[in-house]
Amino acid sequence: MHEEMLKSLKKQATHIQNWWEYTGRPSPGDEEILNSLKRLVSGVLTHPVTIGKVIDTYTPKRKKDKPKSIHLMGTDRPEATMIYAGFFTEILAANPINPIKITLVSPDPANKQLAQDCGPKSPMLINQRCKLTAWDGFYHDFWQKWIKTKKVEKPDVAMGIHPGLHAEGVFEFWEPTLDLLLEENILTVFTVFNTEEFNASLKRLDGMFARYKYKGVNPFASGHVKQTPHNPDVCWASNGYLIVFQGRTVDLNTMTLIEEPTETIMDEEKE
Repeated sequence: MHEEMLKSLKKQATHIQNWWEYTGRPSPGDEEILNSLKRLVSGVLTHPVTIGKVIDTYTPKRKKDKPKSIHLMGTDRPEATMIYAGFFTEILAANPINPIKITLVSPDPANKQLAQDCGPKSPMLINQRCKLTAWDGFYHDFWQKWIKTKKVEKPDVAMGIHPGLHAEGVFEFWEPTLDLLLEENILTVFTVFNTEEFNASLKRLDGMFARYKYKGVNPFASGHVKQTPHNPDVCWASNGYLIVFQGRTVDLNTMTLIEEPTETIMDEEKE
C-alpha cells in the first residue's frame, strides 16, 4: 500500500482506538484496527487499480500521449459508481503516459443513464486524459452496430468484472460475446470472486479453446473477504482471481493446435 495512504490510515486508526473504550469491548489494538482499515480500503480501490494495471501490463506499448482503449463489458452499479466517484484517476495513475478511453457496455439499468449522457456518438471528456462512453446492450450487439461498421475502434483490451461465467443461465448470455472475442483475437480479461468460481470459469473457457496469457491470483484483489449469504462456508473477495486470454489454442478450421503463449504476471512491486 502507498506510504501516503498508509499514513492517513494510521491516523484514522488512532482516532478509532481513542473511541474504542465507549464500545464496552476489549480493544483489538492499533495494528488490528489498521489492518481492518487496509482491507476496507482495498475493497474500494480494487476495481480501478485492477483495471489500470491490466491496461498497463497486457496492452501493447504506445508512444507518449497515444490513447489506449478499454471496453468494460457487463458493467453494473459498482463500475458506474466508480466512474461517478472519480476513481478513474487510479486507472490513469497506472498509465501515466497514455490517455485512456473507457467504454462501458451493458444492458444493466445502472448503465442506462451513462449511455444517455455519453453514447458512442458523443464521448464525454471526464478528465484531460480520459474519455468516457457507454452503450446500453450486449457487447456482441455493440460490436455489430459500432465496431464492425468502424464507427468505434477495436479495444486494446475488453474486460469483465465478475461476469458470472460459471453460473447456469448467465453463461448463455455471455457465449455469443465470448465466441466473438475469441474469433476476433481480442485481448480479454475477466475477474472472479473465489477459487470455486475461478475453476468453473476456466472449465467454460477451456471448452471454447481459450488461449491464456495469465490465469491465477490477482495481486490487486480486495482484502475484504466476505461470506456468501446463501452459504456461510463459501467466502469471496472482489477480483480475487484474474483470467487473461487472447484467441484460441486451436484453429477451428483445421483443428490444429496453436502454440501456447508465455504467461505475463502483473508486477505488484511497481505500485
